[in-house]
Amino acid sequence: MIEINLLPADRRPKAAPKFVVPQIPIIKTFVALAGFVFVLQLALSSFAVYKVISLRQVKAQLASLTVESSAIIQKKADILVLQNRLKKIQASVERKYSWASLLNALTHSTTKGVWLTGFSVIESKVEISKPTPKSAGSKSTDTKKTEMNVKILKLDGSTVGQGEETAFTGKFIKGLQSNPVFRELFSDIELSNLTQKKIRDFDVYDFSIYCTFKPNKAPSS
Repeated sequence: MIEINLLPADRRPKAAPKFVVPQIPIIKTFVALAGFVFVLQLALSSFAVYKVISLRQVKAQLASLTVESSAIIQKKADILVLQNRLKKIQASVERKYSWASLLNALTHSTTKGVWLTGFSVIESKVEISKPTPKSAGSKSTDTKKTEMNVKILKLDGSTVGQGEETAFTGKFIKGLQSNPVFRELFSDIELSNLTQKKIRDFDVYDFSIYCTFKPNKAPSS
């Protein structure tokens, strides 16, 4: 039996489309996937090796910096030692008097019959008088005594002579007072005490002379 469809072409029922499964190349896909995994693993391995090498370099740099830091600390300590030495040398160079010139002046001032047995620098308090005006319009002034610490060069010695012991001591003090070095360093030179003693048949006088340093000439502590 033959059926003839007389409906127009646009009104004829259409057949349902058939679903066709595409053919996938399995081998090529597997090869591509294996290649991708291999490349990814190679990249991760290279990155890990790079990180290990970088870590070793950082550790090496850290060890080098530690050594350099220790060397810098040691150099800093050496510099501080040198600075302290330079300060001491500078203080010695810039001091306001010279022990060498002082001892030389002391030697030249020593007279006949005088023997020095020792000298030392001591501190003592002395009274000084300062003028204070009575009032703003008054010309007369009062004096006010105050105490201040001064440094003193104490000279100990002895004199021996046939009745001229005190004369020898006085001559020695005058020699110190007229010496230019002593005049520059000291504001006052005076006899502190004079005691007599007997050694066999000789009369010996022990004396102490106080030489008061000027404020700007006193040795530092």
